[in-house]
Amino acid sequence: MGRFGSVSPSEVIDKVAADDPSLTVVDLANNPSFQNNPKEYTKKLCEALSGNTLVTEVNLGHCEIADESVPDIAAMLNKNTSVVTLNLEGNKLKSEGAGELARGLAHNKSLTALSLLNQTTIKAFGDGCLQEFMDAFDTNITLLKITWRLDSRKSFALNKLITRNNEILRRVNSGRSYDELLPSALKGSTIEPSATTPEEAPRDSLDEESTKEKPEAAAEDPGTPVSGTQPPNSSGRSRTSSIGEALSNVGRRLSKMFTGPPTDVESSSDSPPGDDKETQDDADSHATGDQAPAQAPAPEVKRRRSSFAGQVVSGVGAVVAAPVKTVGKLTSRFSGGAENKRTLSVSVKDSVALLTNNDPNTTTLDLSNSAVFQMKSQEFCDQIGEALATNTTITDLNLSKNEISDMGVSSIVKGLTVNKSLITLNLEGNRIRSEGAEEISKGLAQNTTLRSISLFNQTNTKAFGDATLQAFIDMFETNVTLLKITWRLDSRKSFALNKLITRNNEIDRRLKAGRDYLDILPEKLKENPPTLTPSS
Repeated sequence: MGRFGSVSPSEVIDKVAADDPSLTVVDLANNPSFQNNPKEYTKKLCEALSGNTLVTEVNLGHCEIADESVPDIAAMLNKNTSVVTLNLEGNKLKSEGAGELARGLAHNKSLTALSLLNQTTIKAFGDGCLQEFMDAFDTNITLLKITWRLDSRKSFALNKLITRNNEILRRVNSGRSYDELLPSALKGSTIEPSATTPEEAPRDSLDEESTKEKPEAAAEDPGTPVSGTQPPNSSGRSRTSSIGEALSNVGRRLSKMFTGPPTDVESSSDSPPGDDKETQDDADSHATGDQAPAQAPAPEVKRRRSSFAGQVVSGVGAVVAAPVKTVGKLTSRFSGGAENKRTLSVSVKDSVALLTNNDPNTTTLDLSNSAVFQMKSQEFCDQIGEALATNTTITDLNLSKNEISDMGVSSIVKGLTVNKSLITLNLEGNRIRSEGAEEISKGLAQNTTLRSISLFNQTNTKAFGDATLQAFIDMFETNVTLLKITWRLDSRKSFALNKLITRNNEIDRRLKAGRDYLDILPEKLKENPPTLTPSS
């Protein structure tokens, strides 16, 4: 026993060095003996862990560990293949030490959760430290959670990488291919024989189809390849990459560790990602004069309490990336009736394929907040633009929060210009600037079916200005079907735009009532009035 009846660090280290099968959790948090000599004990423990294959949890919280001991921890992480959670809360680490830790994680294939919260020598880690961790994610695809206090406007970029890792693990656990998500440094990974099979997904991940809890999935068939892409070899075993093997091991360890009931927790951060909402004020412009639609609540994330002494991992100031929905929600007609509808969940790739193939049953497609879409935003925008040009069945398309830029908008507009079926288009929470919005107005000038478009809460512009307003006013010289625009507009001339949208709504009302509307058509259309249909 150590001082005051505490566990002796030396005894624990000896057991770790001997790979004692009875020891899987090392908990030396707040240990007085360790605090008296943190450098020596950290070095010895890390040397022991470097060759250990059984310890899965290490808790060194509040042990007076400083930057000088981080190289030992980083070297251990570079070699160890069993530790899944590492708690370094309440120590004396600075940004330099955390950066060194990130370099050790670059080639680690087992750690899934790291806590660096409440260091006594620093209030928050900054941009330099953040960049080191982002560099580590060029080769690390197994770290799923970081709990710390981060002071950086770029935290959203790290959250995207953590989201990517969570999505890779979900695909491994469900036997689906994850090759498209791998970072470029790992694209050429050698395929090696392995009998590893996918395990149950960790229960703190977000379900792909909904945020509601579902019964635990049954174990996969042992013959199913992890990557979902390699056939069985001649010996009957599945072939998969060493990356897949590492990810499967992560899934297996996590499924053993997280066994209690789920706890609902809100993730929060000192430095929110770029897609956070701003407070709505009187400057908001809503084309019909209605109030702006209430912002949809963020998906409820089911999380577990950390094994770190019951600490809720997403406490105030912690940056914990919530996995992002990566499947498309499409509404499909069947049995011939519009009143008979069903909602299906499919991958982004398959969703776009249905759009491209003009699937007669697909009417509503929701690809909002998709991790897969966000990582290949321009590519998917190109494909959707081409598909819209020929599609005749889609009526509602939701592409919100997908990192769509002005270039992506240009691709979508090419299809929107000639599309004859789309009624509502949601582009909220993307990265569209004034130039992109003006490009949309040019496409809408020739469109005759779109009734509603949302450009609210773009992450890189607070409000659209006079130039964008004028572009939309010009658009209404030929467009008499658009009934609603939801956006934030900073212009004293917004009343002029509202009058034009009021005109379009009046035309629609007269169409529904069977009354003549020619007298309120814009001058350019009076000589050759278009054939119009009322909105549904």
